[in-house]
Amino acid sequence: IGFFGFRAYGDWLEKDYKVYAASHAKVNLEGKSDYFFDQLAFYDSRDEYNQFAPLYHRGDKQPYPVDDFWNWEWDSRESRRHYRDLKNRSKNASRKALYMVGLSIVNRIVSVVDAMKTVRTYNRKRSLEFSQIKFDLKANLFGHNPTVMLYVSRRW
Repeated sequence: IGFFGFRAYGDWLEKDYKVYAASHAKVNLEGKSDYFFDQLAFYDSRDEYNQFAPLYHRGDKQPYPVDDFWNWEWDSRESRRHYRDLKNRSKNASRKALYMVGLSIVNRIVSVVDAMKTVRTYNRKRSLEFSQIKFDLKANLFGHNPTVMLYVSRRW
């Protein structure tokens, strides 16, 4: 339940930050990668990204083409900060969903170890009980009155 809850919350926040970017930065949402949405949180516009990203990333990142498909420009720095907050909360929720899976696995492992210890303790107690019980079988099959007797005794 925790995994699915955090996953759903993260997906809701992802939709929210994308819609927020479309309304406050005039972003075309179609066909964009996660990297593109990451850059929206750090640069006020596509032109700013094209100017500074090659310097910051040592030429590894190519500038976006100058067309409406790749264009964005935030209406204010506060809007960009709010967008970044939404995006970070979405990533945190997705991360927490993965933590829930990890916690579930750890819980199962601890439960197995605990069950093994409980069974071992129970079996030891039972073996002690059985070791104090004595079974004696006495049979007289060839006499005038054939008998078979089983004696069970326990030491207190």
